[in-house]
Amino acid sequence: MSGPKVSVYELSAWERQNLREQLKCEQQNFTCVEEIKQLIFYLNGLGGQVESLLSTFSLINARIADYSIEINGLRDIKTGLEQNCSLFTTELSANMPVSSNKITLSDEALNEKKILLSKLKSIKTKVTENQKKMELVLSEMNTKAQFGADEIKSEIADDIAAISSFNIESNENNDEQFTISRKKLEDKLRALSVSSECPIAVKPKLLETLSSLMRITNAEYLRTYP
Repeated sequence: MSGPKVSVYELSAWERQNLREQLKCEQQNFTCVEEIKQLIFYLNGLGGQVESLLSTFSLINARIADYSIEINGLRDIKTGLEQNCSLFTTELSANMPVSSNKITLSDEALNEKKILLSKLKSIKTKVTENQKKMELVLSEMNTKAQFGADEIKSEIADDIAAISSFNIESNENNDEQFTISRKKLEDKLRALSVSSECPIAVKPKLLETLSSLMRITNAEYLRTYP
């Protein structure tokens, strides 16, 4: 059997004000918690972008230029992201509001909810600032990665163009030399196309180039290749 219930209209003006403020504060607390959770989830998702950039820079580093500074920087970013997300999650768990059907009408109870809201807003601010910082750094890294990927595409185009520079004057070693050089280039492109480090944006061009290369079977064919 339930106990007696008190209507809000039976409360004093001060009690009604205290109740309204506590309910509002409680709602803000739970809203802030959900916003923080979404921000942490987003930050965790940036780890996948870091991994992709690491693969791209590793490929660029191996083929055209020294990007060890960027690679080390991305590794530090990955570690920092993991540590920060763990820290934010722990801090949120320690300040999680508790839903209750019973509200104590007092200045102390209201003050507790306000203090909790202040802590949650502080956590949200830290997560938001970390998000903005990571987005800025990764944007700069993406620009560098795109530049490197374009350089690789250019290098691949140069490799293909090198086929046309072979000496195709008639002699008994011509086709043999052509076959050896063509095989080396084909192996190089094939290995790159299946590599997990190859940027997704580069693979279509690689496969197209490889397909064209495989249709060139001898030096004479090259002479008349469209």
